[in-house]
Amino acid sequence: MKREKFALLEQRCERFFEECGHFWHMYTPGDNVEIIFSDREELVFGMNLVAICQSQHPGVEILTFELMNNHVHFILSGDKDMCDLFFNNFKKRLHRYFQNKGKYVNLSGFNCNILQIGTLQGLRNEIVYVNRNGYVVNSKCTPYSYPWGAGIFYFNPLLKGALQQLGKKATLTHARRLFKTREEIDTDNFVFCQDTALASSYCNIEKGEMFFRDAHHYFNMLSKSWEAYSAISLKLGDTIFLTDEEMYSAISAYTLKQYNQSRPTNLSPKEKLEMAKVMHNEYHATNRQIKSILKLDISVIQELFPKAQDDI
Repeated sequence: MKREKFALLEQRCERFFEECGHFWHMYTPGDNVEIIFSDREELVFGMNLVAICQSQHPGVEILTFELMNNHVHFILSGDKDMCDLFFNNFKKRLHRYFQNKGKYVNLSGFNCNILQIGTLQGLRNEIVYVNRNGYVVNSKCTPYSYPWGAGIFYFNPLLKGALQQLGKKATLTHARRLFKTREEIDTDNFVFCQDTALASSYCNIEKGEMFFRDAHHYFNMLSKSWEAYSAISLKLGDTIFLTDEEMYSAISAYTLKQYNQSRPTNLSPKEKLEMAKVMHNEYHATNRQIKSILKLDISVIQELFPKAQDDI
């Protein structure tokens, strides 16, 4: 019975994916890019900027996104050219915002890459990867509390309902002030909570959820798909994609499978060196994480990976 239910749900997801249009992961590189959003005020503006840009490019659907201090991730549905216009509008307005604020921010490296997502499983992996992004780099957050994106709303009906109740429609004057624009705005498109347009009012969260069999399926991927996180991280060039705790769990699972040893510290010296290379190359582990998990001497690790020694 369970197998039949699984098959039916999976077929439903496959059909839905095939019926929809093109999907894209649009992102900017974080390496060698200075801090863009340096405080809450700027992150709030970034959130509101995503909202107004989406309203001006209705052919672009946002399934989810997250803003980081120096880079962004979007999972989009729509025509590629329209997605490019959406980002160009976002960057242009962001530049104008900092100019008007009298603050110089170098946005020359803030350029988007866009990758097409061609399979259902690929789309699932990319949605989950984006929805974990803020949590991975901010130890104060979980994927359900990082506020600068849409991931917080996935399979979280209580939060969506509560914020919809607490949130309010804005007058045109108030919306213009929050969006920092004099343009006409259809305020019916947005629900505001305090000073921020709720991502659930302009992102198609329900559509994004339809690509997962159910909430259990989504949460399992959110918390355990280490191999998928690794593959996407390598593809995008991200440097961090697992927390320390997740890194330990992933490496313990790997050593159990590869060496029949669930405790990485019990590996032989030769096995530890092999494992250090796997952690560095496949899991993007920092030197500090390698030292902590394998209990290797730091001088040995720095000799293996000298360019990463500044992360200790």
